[in-house]
Amino acid sequence: MLHSNTLPSQRPGPRSQVGLDDFPDGLLDATVRHLAHVCGTGGADIHLLPEGKTATGVHAASGDATVVPARCLERVMDSGEPVQLSETDITGDAADPGGSDATPLKFYAGLPVVRADGSMIAIISVFAAEAMDLAPESWRAMKLAAAHLATEFELASLRRQRELLPAIVDSLPGVFYILDEDGHLLRWNRRLQELAGLDDATLATIDPFDLFHPEDRSLVQTHRDRTIEQGQADGEARVVTATGHTTRYYFTGHRIDIEQRRCIIGMGLDLSARQAAEEERDRLFNLSPDPLCVLTLDGRFEDLNPAWEQALGMSKSRLLATSVLDLIHPDEQAAMRDALAQSGPDASYVELRLRTVESDWRWFAWHSRCDPDRGMRYAVARDITKPKALAAALEASEARYRSLVESARDAIVVIMPDGRIESINGAFSETVGWEGAEWVGRNLAELVYEPDLPRALGALSELHNEDRMPVFEVRVRAKDGNPVPVEVQGTQIHLSADTMGALVIARDVRERKAMDQRLQRMQRLDAIGQLAAGVAHDFNNLLQIIHGEVDLLLTHPLLTPQVRDALQNVAEASTRAERITRKLLLLGREHEWQAAVVDLNEIVARFLPMLQRLLGKTHHLEWQPAKALPTIHGDLGMLEQVLMNLLINARDAMPEGGTVSLATRVMTVDAERASRDPDARVGRYVELAVSDTGTGINPEHLPHIFEPLFTTKPVGEGTGLGLATIYGIVRRHEGFIDVESEVGRGSRFLLYFPIPRPTRRNTTKTR
Repeated sequence: MLHSNTLPSQRPGPRSQVGLDDFPDGLLDATVRHLAHVCGTGGADIHLLPEGKTATGVHAASGDATVVPARCLERVMDSGEPVQLSETDITGDAADPGGSDATPLKFYAGLPVVRADGSMIAIISVFAAEAMDLAPESWRAMKLAAAHLATEFELASLRRQRELLPAIVDSLPGVFYILDEDGHLLRWNRRLQELAGLDDATLATIDPFDLFHPEDRSLVQTHRDRTIEQGQADGEARVVTATGHTTRYYFTGHRIDIEQRRCIIGMGLDLSARQAAEEERDRLFNLSPDPLCVLTLDGRFEDLNPAWEQALGMSKSRLLATSVLDLIHPDEQAAMRDALAQSGPDASYVELRLRTVESDWRWFAWHSRCDPDRGMRYAVARDITKPKALAAALEASEARYRSLVESARDAIVVIMPDGRIESINGAFSETVGWEGAEWVGRNLAELVYEPDLPRALGALSELHNEDRMPVFEVRVRAKDGNPVPVEVQGTQIHLSADTMGALVIARDVRERKAMDQRLQRMQRLDAIGQLAAGVAHDFNNLLQIIHGEVDLLLTHPLLTPQVRDALQNVAEASTRAERITRKLLLLGREHEWQAAVVDLNEIVARFLPMLQRLLGKTHHLEWQPAKALPTIHGDLGMLEQVLMNLLINARDAMPEGGTVSLATRVMTVDAERASRDPDARVGRYVELAVSDTGTGINPEHLPHIFEPLFTTKPVGEGTGLGLATIYGIVRRHEGFIDVESEVGRGSRFLLYFPIPRPTRRNTTKTR
């Protein structure tokens, strides 16, 4: 059976491409049968190397399907010598991939078929299904067979080479000829015959010099004599074709000896195409809009095209007498020297400025490549003055745009069509606490609060049909896990030539919502105050009648002690009710205003002993007045009432005792601070801070503490008018209040009273 199961081509040792066509018909099959018979093994194979053509045949003795294991062939290929293997060396390796029907081998012998150059072309194998030992005569038969196969392969190679030689000669790109020393043509190719337009018989008899232009014949004879004498020569000459056209050729000749005669083997290449290419090159060189030049290695001009004169306004003669370094701006001199110093085949690139005839500077992109063999450098310079100016303008524009985007107070997000975030500005981090880099590349759906996600995706999908999306509100996830309400609007933008994205602007509306809530609270307090004032007026009128009638009854002489005590209780109750009505009138700004210039430090200092007695022995009072505190316009009685109410609230918040701190200072409210509180105005204020170390205020109660009748005290212990009255008094003074409180750590009330602006004195003099 014949096989060509080849091993991988990376195995060591030289290889030859071998196929069935390299051997006479029937030789391989006959060799296999002969070896199987002579060696007495009953089985033989020839494996052709390397991977390529395959040879298959039939087992010489029994026809059993037997495949030589790969490890047997590898042993032969690795050693390059004859190999004999027993069963223990053969087993353990896979045989035929389908090999359940293959006959197991217990003996194998193989040797390589090697050419004269040492390359292995095949492996001869004999094998048997039973153990045996190969006799010396069998080894000699295998070696003779290997030598015969190698010889046949060499002969086949020689035959192919001889058959290919005429085809190779005829396929040469130019004319080929062999000329003896007497000037007779001995051999030529088809191209020479076509050039001369003569048949083979005529070419064998003509004088080959007649094929050249008469003016070049002596030169051709000189080249022939030089080739004969020196062994080789080359040169150009004009050939007259069969059609009468003259074509320039480049000829090379070498001397060889044929049958003890000196001959010339030569080739000629048509230079008409090269000449046309050179003419075309010169035309392109001269017509190129970019300056092209040839430089010496030290940077002097050897040749240049007209574009240089147009670019710099200098004549060609002036430029040819100049070094390119003399034209370069001083700032780019070092870069140009580095470019000229590069002698390798790689192109160098540098952007530089060249001086024009008007001494202006223009930017050029300079590409050059060195040719060390010719000692030249070839360069092209493209004027990039306008593109560079445009690039600078674009860079400045992009910088301005980036500055605008980064300085925007609203978060600006660019979203890809698939929902991925492309870019984020700095305000995004201020809004949600995440760094922009943490979200670039992530999907927008991860940022939006899940209940609001359908609304956000629906608005984005509308951008496919409309240029802009409607303004809507969603919540996004802050880094601390809390939802942040943002007002969103967006528009379509071109991310690239064929990609549309979305530019989304998200405005943090937490402050606006807080201000809306405070404004609503103020409006509600004003409405309640007006209602309370109206009720207080009517109630006060009724109290006056009750109080008057009680006073009259108390003067009656016939009153019993029980009735008199009852009337005294009614009088005291009506008096307490009058005090409540005064608070309600004050809340509604109906109380009589008695403004004066007051010093808040003096009011507090004068009131301190009473405040300390009001707090009691278990509470400590601290006072930290500001130095040189400006005066304010205020009602002394109202301000004392504010202090007393705040101290009472602080005392009640510290049932086990604690510390109350009073402090004053001057504070300036800017536009940003004023925008956060509807009551605040830009300007200078006196701040009165009242702090305690009590139980604090629950967050859910904070929005309601200034509402009339709101109280967290048990029934009967509070009217709910104390803080509402304080709020009304502070607003009456055109001030505002801030409250800071934390449950279990106390509260801090900050009262701000405006400092009046000084009035200008009239300095106009009258006569």
